[in-house]
Amino acid sequence: MKAFCSYLRLFYAQRSNTLFLILFLALYVLPQNALGQEVTVMLPGDVPMVLVKIPAGTFQMGSPAGERGNIFQNETLHQVTLTQDYYLGKTEVTQAHWEAVMGTPMPVDCGGSSVGNDFPVYCVTWNMVAGAGGFMEKLNAFLETTDFRLPTEAEWERAARANTSTRFSHGDVLECGDDCEACAAHDPHMWWCGNVDPLVPKMVGLKQANPFGLHDMHGNLWEMVDDLYTDDLGSDPVTDPTGP
Repeated sequence: MKAFCSYLRLFYAQRSNTLFLILFLALYVLPQNALGQEVTVMLPGDVPMVLVKIPAGTFQMGSPAGERGNIFQNETLHQVTLTQDYYLGKTEVTQAHWEAVMGTPMPVDCGGSSVGNDFPVYCVTWNMVAGAGGFMEKLNAFLETTDFRLPTEAEWERAARANTSTRFSHGDVLECGDDCEACAAHDPHMWWCGNVDPLVPKMVGLKQANPFGLHDMHGNLWEMVDDLYTDDLGSDPVTDPTGP
């Protein structure tokens, strides 16, 4: 499944059938079967971040060998089962979220375009996010927990597919080209080189959400995951993979 996406999205792992978010300044009791249910995490300075519940389940990860646009030819389609519900940021982590947690604005040494509270964070490295003293460590310290982290590739793709099996969560869109042509079928759902000129990050949440209620899972910038790249994930069914 191809997705042009952005740098950073918050993940929270649910550890039991009922999640008590006591540390988030309010008590939320979420039923195990509550699809699409949202919770709001209050960051330092009372900056809100919304998380969406992603249900446990089984899906086909990767791409069919003959799928148009499968340029890497190594996304072997295989069955993945995730046994626990989890929570993912409704949007990419914004620059307001970053500054609330880190105490300083997003660095702008990578260009500095699209700067503002509602734009996604993009001038950051994986180590600045998941390494010592990074965003996740400071967020967990503030919330007095250890449960926030980047999603695995499998968790990210489950959320991006949102119970669909098409090239995009809004369909195969075979009526359009796969380069930078204009495409009315894509326009309501994603930013990409066919509708962004100049090519700069766009504010989060301006396009329609996918069936799980997540915005910008296609389009805008690339997103980070927790595990390392590997050439091929194989064809065998797996359960709760963490990646290499």
